[in-house]
Amino acid sequence: MTRGRVKAARGPVAWRIASVVLLLGASLARAQGTPSPVPPPSSSQPLPPDLIMKPVMPASRVRSQRPTEPLPPEAAMRLQRASDLRVSGLPERACDTLQAMLREYPHHPAIVTELGRAQLARADWSAVVRLGESERAATRDSSLLG
Repeated sequence: MTRGRVKAARGPVAWRIASVVLLLGASLARAQGTPSPVPPPSSSQPLPPDLIMKPVMPASRVRSQRPTEPLPPEAAMRLQRASDLRVSGLPERACDTLQAMLREYPHHPAIVTELGRAQLARADWSAVVRLGESERAATRDSSLLG
Protein backbone atom coordinates (compact mmCIF):
# COMPACT_ATOMS: atom_id res chain seq x y z
CA MET A 1 0.00 0.00 0.00
CA THR A 2 1.17 3.48 -0.61
CA ARG A 3 1.39 6.08 2.08
CA GLY A 4 -1.56 8.00 0.66
CA ARG A 5 -3.86 5.01 0.92
CA VAL A 6 -2.71 4.18 4.44
CA LYS A 7 -3.50 7.72 5.57
CA ALA A 8 -6.91 7.52 3.89
CA ALA A 9 -7.67 4.25 5.68
CA ARG A 10 -6.90 5.90 9.02
CA GLY A 11 -9.18 8.84 8.24
CA PRO A 12 -12.69 9.65 9.49
CA VAL A 13 -14.38 7.03 7.27
CA ALA A 14 -12.44 4.22 8.89
CA TRP A 15 -13.41 5.49 12.35
CA ARG A 16 -17.08 5.58 11.38
CA ILE A 17 -16.98 2.02 10.05
CA ALA A 18 -15.20 0.80 13.16
CA SER A 19 -17.71 2.53 15.44
CA VAL A 20 -20.67 1.00 13.53
CA VAL A 21 -19.13 -2.47 13.82
CA LEU A 22 -18.57 -1.99 17.55
CA LEU A 23 -22.13 -0.77 18.09
CA LEU A 24 -23.57 -3.75 16.18
CA GLY A 25 -21.42 -6.13 18.19
CA ALA A 26 -22.52 -4.54 21.46
CA SER A 27 -26.21 -4.69 20.52
CA LEU A 28 -25.90 -8.36 19.50
CA ALA A 29 -24.13 -9.18 22.75
CA ARG A 30 -26.88 -7.43 24.69
CA ALA A 31 -29.59 -9.29 22.73
CA GLN A 32 -27.94 -12.63 23.49
CA GLY A 33 -27.59 -11.83 27.17
CA THR A 34 -29.04 -13.83 30.00
CA PRO A 35 -32.54 -15.16 29.41
CA SER A 36 -35.42 -13.96 31.51
CA PRO A 37 -35.88 -16.06 34.64
CA VAL A 38 -38.52 -18.76 34.38
CA PRO A 39 -40.40 -19.51 37.55
CA PRO A 40 -39.88 -23.08 38.77
CA PRO A 41 -42.87 -25.40 38.43
CA SER A 42 -44.98 -25.54 41.52
CA SER A 43 -45.36 -29.14 42.58
CA SER A 44 -47.27 -28.34 45.75
CA GLN A 45 -50.67 -28.22 44.02
CA PRO A 46 -51.57 -30.43 41.03
CA LEU A 47 -53.76 -29.08 38.26
CA PRO A 48 -57.48 -29.57 38.72
CA PRO A 49 -58.97 -32.18 36.36
CA ASP A 50 -60.92 -29.59 34.38
CA LEU A 51 -57.71 -27.75 33.41
CA ILE A 52 -55.87 -30.80 32.09
CA MET A 53 -55.72 -30.73 28.30
CA LYS A 54 -57.98 -33.28 26.67
CA PRO A 55 -58.42 -33.85 22.93
CA VAL A 56 -61.62 -31.93 22.42
CA MET A 57 -62.94 -30.56 19.18
CA PRO A 58 -62.98 -26.76 19.20
CA ALA A 59 -66.39 -25.15 19.12
CA SER A 60 -67.44 -24.49 15.56
CA ARG A 61 -70.07 -22.18 14.27
CA VAL A 62 -73.16 -24.31 14.02
CA ARG A 63 -76.52 -22.66 13.64
CA SER A 64 -79.50 -24.60 14.79
CA GLN A 65 -82.85 -23.71 16.25
CA ARG A 66 -82.70 -26.57 18.75
CA PRO A 67 -80.02 -27.56 21.22
CA THR A 68 -78.41 -30.90 20.47
CA GLU A 69 -76.30 -33.37 22.37
CA PRO A 70 -72.56 -33.00 21.86
CA LEU A 71 -70.84 -35.71 19.88
CA PRO A 72 -68.96 -38.43 21.76
CA PRO A 73 -65.18 -37.83 21.88
CA GLU A 74 -64.44 -40.43 19.16
CA ALA A 75 -66.97 -38.89 16.80
CA ALA A 76 -65.74 -35.39 17.62
CA MET A 77 -62.22 -36.44 16.66
CA ARG A 78 -63.49 -37.92 13.38
CA LEU A 79 -65.33 -34.68 12.68
CA GLN A 80 -62.15 -32.70 13.39
CA ARG A 81 -60.16 -34.94 11.02
CA ALA A 82 -62.79 -34.42 8.32
CA SER A 83 -62.52 -30.67 8.86
CA ASP A 84 -58.74 -30.92 8.60
CA LEU A 85 -59.09 -32.85 5.34
CA ARG A 86 -61.34 -30.14 3.93
CA VAL A 87 -58.98 -27.37 4.96
CA SER A 88 -55.95 -29.21 3.57
CA GLY A 89 -57.53 -29.43 0.11
CA LEU A 90 -59.12 -32.89 0.19
CA PRO A 91 -62.86 -32.11 0.34
CA GLU A 92 -63.81 -35.38 -1.44
CA ARG A 93 -62.32 -37.48 1.36
CA ALA A 94 -63.95 -35.19 3.93
CA CYS A 95 -67.35 -35.69 2.27
CA ASP A 96 -66.93 -39.47 2.38
CA THR A 97 -66.10 -39.38 6.09
CA LEU A 98 -68.95 -37.00 6.90
CA GLN A 99 -71.54 -38.99 4.97
CA ALA A 100 -70.53 -42.10 6.91
CA MET A 101 -70.86 -40.11 10.14
CA LEU A 102 -74.33 -38.90 9.14
CA ARG A 103 -75.43 -42.54 8.92
CA GLU A 104 -74.30 -43.02 12.53
CA TYR A 105 -75.56 -39.66 13.85
CA PRO A 106 -78.41 -38.58 11.55
CA HIS A 107 -79.20 -34.88 11.33
CA HIS A 108 -76.51 -33.80 13.80
CA PRO A 109 -75.99 -30.06 13.19
CA ALA A 110 -72.19 -30.12 13.48
CA ILE A 111 -71.85 -32.94 10.94
CA VAL A 112 -74.38 -31.41 8.55
CA THR A 113 -72.65 -28.03 8.75
CA GLU A 114 -69.22 -29.52 8.07
CA LEU A 115 -70.61 -31.58 5.18
CA GLY A 116 -72.05 -28.39 3.70
CA ARG A 117 -68.66 -26.69 4.04
CA ALA A 118 -66.93 -29.63 2.35
CA GLN A 119 -69.43 -29.56 -0.52
CA LEU A 120 -68.87 -25.82 -0.88
CA ALA A 121 -65.12 -26.46 -1.05
CA ARG A 122 -65.80 -28.94 -3.87
CA ALA A 123 -67.97 -26.27 -5.58
CA ASP A 124 -70.83 -28.80 -5.68
CA TRP A 125 -73.63 -26.27 -5.42
CA SER A 126 -76.46 -28.68 -6.21
CA ALA A 127 -75.34 -31.02 -3.40
CA VAL A 128 -75.38 -28.10 -0.96
CA VAL A 129 -78.92 -27.20 -2.02
CA ARG A 130 -80.08 -30.83 -1.77
CA LEU A 131 -78.50 -31.15 1.69
CA GLY A 132 -80.12 -27.94 2.90
CA GLU A 133 -83.54 -28.88 1.58
CA SER A 134 -83.43 -32.42 2.97
CA GLU A 135 -82.28 -31.29 6.41
CA ARG A 136 -84.88 -28.54 6.54
CA ALA A 137 -87.62 -31.02 5.66
CA ALA A 138 -86.36 -33.65 8.10
CA THR A 139 -85.65 -31.46 11.12
CA ARG A 140 -87.84 -28.43 10.39
CA ASP A 141 -84.81 -26.31 11.13
CA SER A 142 -84.58 -23.41 8.70
CA SER A 143 -81.35 -21.95 10.06
CA LEU A 144 -79.22 -25.12 10.05
CA LEU A 145 -77.46 -24.68 6.71
CA GLY A 146 -77.84 -20.91 6.66
